[in-house]
Amino acid sequence: MCASHSLDLLFVMETKNSDHFVRKKLQLCGFVNMLFVSPIGHSGGLVVAWRDHLNVTIEKYTSFFVHVTISDQLINKTWSALFCYLSCLDIIRFEQFKFLLDYRHNLLEATLLIGDFNCVLNSWEKKGGNAVNWNVADSFHFLINSLRLTDLGFRGPIFTWNNRRDGSLNIQERLDRSLASINWIHLYPSAAVEHLEDRGSDHRPLLVNISPSMPKAKRLFSFDASWISKPEISGIIEQAWSSSFRGSAMFNAYSKLKACRQALSAWSKKNPSNSKARIESLQQNLDNLKVNMHIWDSARIKAIEKELIVEIKNKRSTGNRKQGSTG
Repeated sequence: MCASHSLDLLFVMETKNSDHFVRKKLQLCGFVNMLFVSPIGHSGGLVVAWRDHLNVTIEKYTSFFVHVTISDQLINKTWSALFCYLSCLDIIRFEQFKFLLDYRHNLLEATLLIGDFNCVLNSWEKKGGNAVNWNVADSFHFLINSLRLTDLGFRGPIFTWNNRRDGSLNIQERLDRSLASINWIHLYPSAAVEHLEDRGSDHRPLLVNISPSMPKAKRLFSFDASWISKPEISGIIEQAWSSSFRGSAMFNAYSKLKACRQALSAWSKKNPSNSKARIESLQQNLDNLKVNMHIWDSARIKAIEKELIVEIKNKRSTGNRKQGSTG
């Protein structure tokens, strides 16, 4: 997820592992700055990680939330970000609601609140299981209105959590959401929230893109290991390498590598790899099943997820090493 979406900041709940283990994983994703709220045994745990170019200040954290301020140098504005993971027990969640209500005076006028609130607001945000607890839903409504926040909405499937049990035991709910103040929305009027794939997890990650209209940076060139089996590849490389360039030996070698990279990139755009097409097909089938399946079949879902993971690992069999750079 970190690689495919170029994340600048990441909030993870229920880490369930030692801080040292999580830190090593996040460092592999390119994060250098991290705040940990350690789990108790193998339960709980929060972490906020961000890249060096972000100006992030830690304000306060507890077992269920982290409050930071972020200074956006591009627009010369500072705003509050509150990351939450509320309890699934009503009596504890009510106390957490009260804490957040009292804490609102510490937040800036521009505020983003995101996380797992472990409750829904409406009946359409829940499928299966017991009926909606309207006392909890009303308390959540009261908190949102008191904090003067607005739901940012989402793209993708409605439900962010699935207990992944079969048949009539299956329960799906929208437990995770992104809320923002009007002042924050004015700072980022194009901000969009997307419910990503819940691959191998009972929760869907939420992606908040504050500037979706901005063009994405060019991706680095990567040689796909599956290309080796293509008979035309050797000819493409030989032809590109045979090009002649004026200049020093080093410049000549650089220019030949660049020519190979450009030739392979042009070929790959016209000939999408079977692995890429297979991954896209499996992901589409998985999404359709999860949305349209009337009776949840965990065995069928897990089989497709397993096949999808295998395909992704095969595609990254080169060890995720980026060969060269954009040219």
